[in-house]
Amino acid sequence: MNLNRITVFVFLIAAVLFPVFVRDTYVIHMTILIGIYTLGAISVNLLLGYAGQLSLGHAAFFGVGAYASALVCLKLALPMWIGMIVGPLFAGLLGYVVAKLALKLRGAYFVILTISVAEILKLVGLNWVTLTKGPMGLTDIPVAVIPLAAVGTIDFGQKIPYYYLVLAAAILCAALQHRIVQSSLGRSIISIRENEDLAESVGINGYRVLVVIVVISASITGFSGSLYAHYVSFIDPGVFAFFFSVNLVMMVIGGGKGTFSGPIVGAILFTLIPEWLRVCGDARMAVYALIVVFIVIFMPRGILYSVTRPLARA
Repeated sequence: MNLNRITVFVFLIAAVLFPVFVRDTYVIHMTILIGIYTLGAISVNLLLGYAGQLSLGHAAFFGVGAYASALVCLKLALPMWIGMIVGPLFAGLLGYVVAKLALKLRGAYFVILTISVAEILKLVGLNWVTLTKGPMGLTDIPVAVIPLAAVGTIDFGQKIPYYYLVLAAAILCAALQHRIVQSSLGRSIISIRENEDLAESVGINGYRVLVVIVVISASITGFSGSLYAHYVSFIDPGVFAFFFSVNLVMMVIGGGKGTFSGPIVGAILFTLIPEWLRVCGDARMAVYALIVVFIVIFMPRGILYSVTRPLARA
């Protein structure tokens, strides 16, 4: 067993045992958010880190996943599990439409379109009051309760059961990322990132491959949006906020884009840093911005690389 596998194994054991030793509800809450944002960071990493396509509108997929999942449960009285299937499906469908429209041109056009879609959907959420309740948002989004005859019930309205649900989702998506990267699809998107003309000269259809990876990325983000909606039990058009898309990109770049662990490290740090900076009061976001600038300038390959590279040389 090599060092990477040992590290992953230790991390998984620590994650599984975490609620056993840490009982503070606020810490569990932050860990759940880290897990949800890890899914979003993984989805952006597939697109930016491996395919080389920047998206600043992943909030659109996150919001669609959240709203679709919530509306299925609230309007149709279907269980949370159905919502968690419908959310990624709608997000993936939106990703397909965006990819079909933008990837013919690539580059800045793709970035602009993803931003525009998120902003348009934010306006739809604000103004389609009969469906979304506008700025008041959707409340009382249900969670699942699984009855176990002899043991009792598993109530996902409680933090610890939901923690394990999010942990399972994060492990599943991390494994999916690894599987994609190691597959022929992964080799194709990396070759497109490095030299698209050369990739197409050996028979790789760059447009088709990128459409597939955008759909996968959008679906994962929609899944994270669904998890978020059922966890907080309330969503409003703020889920389409531009800052959320930028934050996901920063998680990937700051952690280390194009790596397996980089998005996870980025999700942990860029979820916790704003909380740690609450001691700075009104200057919190200014200090956060300075930290982001420092990382971009002095750690261009990400925090993970900057930390592990000196250790590898030692």
